[in-house]
Amino acid sequence: VEVLERLAVALVAQLLEGKKHEGAVITIDADFLAGLDLDYHILFQCFLDASVPERMLAPRLAPLRALMHLLSIEIEEGKEAVREVSEWMQASLLQFPDLEVDVVARLLRRRDLDSKVRHSVLSACSDIAKSFKASKG
Repeated sequence: VEVLERLAVALVAQLLEGKKHEGAVITIDADFLAGLDLDYHILFQCFLDASVPERMLAPRLAPLRALMHLLSIEIEEGKEAVREVSEWMQASLLQFPDLEVDVVARLLRRRDLDSKVRHSVLSACSDIAKSFKASKG
């Protein structure tokens, strides 16, 4: 079980690192998401095969699942993208109070986004994070 937990942590770390392939950063696109989803399901099944009860899987795989949800949000120009990512940020901060905006920034840099859109999404996430931290003391 410890090995599987480390594997889950390693997957999240690689996702945030921006792993390179043949000198280029791997872009987060539909194929990348499909592969990540497959990895998630394989990891989930490995935990079950290792006799980890399903109720204990959520805390072990929640960070990966949350990042996968962020990556699945269609971000295009407009307020809808900002709203959806803002909702994700608010929900994620409740689950992971130490979540940093840098996580969102790293993932958005790997997506094919207009810089203005990326900036508006990051600005909204930053405001949410500041407000959340202020409310916590």
